[in-house]
Amino acid sequence: MNVERIPGFCALCRSRCGCISVVEDGRLVAVEPDPSHPTGASLCVKGRAAPELVYASDRLLHPLRRTSPKGAPDPGWEQISWDENKKLVGTPVEVLVAVGEGRKDGATGRMSGRARDGRLVHFTGTDGVRPGDVVETVVTDAKPHFLVADGALLAHRRTRAGDASEAGTRPSTPGILLGMPRIGAPA
Repeated sequence: MNVERIPGFCALCRSRCGCISVVEDGRLVAVEPDPSHPTGASLCVKGRAAPELVYASDRLLHPLRRTSPKGAPDPGWEQISWDENKKLVGTPVEVLVAVGEGRKDGATGRMSGRARDGRLVHFTGTDGVRPGDVVETVVTDAKPHFLVADGALLAHRRTRAGDASEAGTRPSTPGILLGMPRIGAPA
C-alpha cells in the first residue's frame, strides 16, 4: 500500500487552514490538521469531511439541464454531455433578471437570472438593469449547473415587472375569467 502525506491547505471555507491530505494508492482517505501551519493544529468538521465530499455516491459529475420550471416539485434535470454544455459558449441567451438568485452576485459584481430553458445565468450587470427586466447577452463560460455571460449586453428590455420592482411593488394582472361572465353589479 502506497501512502502519501501531502501538505496543503483546506479550501472548504475562507480560513484556508493548513492541512495534510492522506492519500492511499491514489485515493484521498483523510484530511488532518498541519501543526506546522500558522492556523494551528486544528481542522474543522468540513475539512475533515473532504474525503466524503469527494467520493459521495450522489456527487454530481456531469452537467445538467433543467426541464421544468424552478419551484416545480420535480425539476426534471436531464444529463447533458460536456460537449453540449460547452457548445453554449458564444451563443446569445435571453435572461429574465432576478434578485437573489446568485449567492455571490455582490462579491463578483454580477447579476443573475434565468434563461428560457431554466438555467441560472450570471451576467455582468449595467446601470438601469432591474429585477424583472429581460436582457440578452452572450455566454462566455458554461459551468455544469449555470452559465456565465461576462460580455456587454446585446439588448435590455424594460418590463412592467421591472417597473414594479423599482417602485417596490408587485405587478398585478387582471383576473382571468375563462369565458365566464362576471357576477355582481357592473362597475
